[in-house]
Amino acid sequence: MVSESLASERAYQFALQIVYLYKYLGNEKKEFTLSQKLLNSGTRIGAEVASAESTPSEIESATLLSLAHKYAVETQYWLRLLKDTGYLAPELFNSISTEAEALAQLLRSKPGFPPKIDEGLSLMAPDSDLPSPNLPSPNLPSPNLQSDLTP
Repeated sequence: MVSESLASERAYQFALQIVYLYKYLGNEKKEFTLSQKLLNSGTRIGAEVASAESTPSEIESATLLSLAHKYAVETQYWLRLLKDTGYLAPELFNSISTEAEALAQLLRSKPGFPPKIDEGLSLMAPDSDLPSPNLPSPNLPSPNLQSDLTP
């Protein structure tokens, strides 16, 4: 499919950007912890898309696309954290974060992508056997902090 090839190619090009960014953060900024997490999530997007394209099972393909989407969202988190801690300049962040967001949207729009949990629940019949979300909370004793603080 053309759209799958587009997703695969964009994810691969994005992974290359992440690898170069990882090298920059390690060599120039001496940042190794967050950048390792960024490398893991940013390169997993393409790996999951490639796996999704090669599987004959539609269910497995949807699961793998969902994982790729998860890693795209996670990558956005690590990018934001690197920017907010001063390791990543805002201009560089904007460029690569925009592509991560575009990838996440592209993956989410693919046919067969599983619905969000709340979307799936809205499809269920009202007389479902699931417990009501308005269940009362259990009666737990509240600690009396004031008595613990007074001599």
